[in-house]
Amino acid sequence: MNDLRHFFSDIYTAGLGRIREDGTIDERFKDLEKGNGSLYRQLVVALEEQEYIRTKGYDWGLPEKDILPAKECGFRTYSTQLSAEKQRPADYQIDNFNQLIDIFA
Repeated sequence: MNDLRHFFSDIYTAGLGRIREDGTIDERFKDLEKGNGSLYRQLVVALEEQEYIRTKGYDWGLPEKDILPAKECGFRTYSTQLSAEKQRPADYQIDNFNQLIDIFA
């Protein structure tokens, strides 16, 4: 996964918050949820404040909890086929995280 870090300026997680490139944490995102869309709605506001283009954001995960709420907020999505079930709603299907290099390049 370290090979991919340079593609991201920040990483947003429902558990910790926004992990900035320098390692500091923005706790405005802490405890927000992906499944109910609250993390994605806050992310839309933050990205608009920074004048980022929302469709350059990505999310991955389970269809109902992660993929569908992210897509509703305009993010592109991907899922791994590491689980037994393919995550069809995602924009991209990957077999391993190294495939993201081609998607993000």
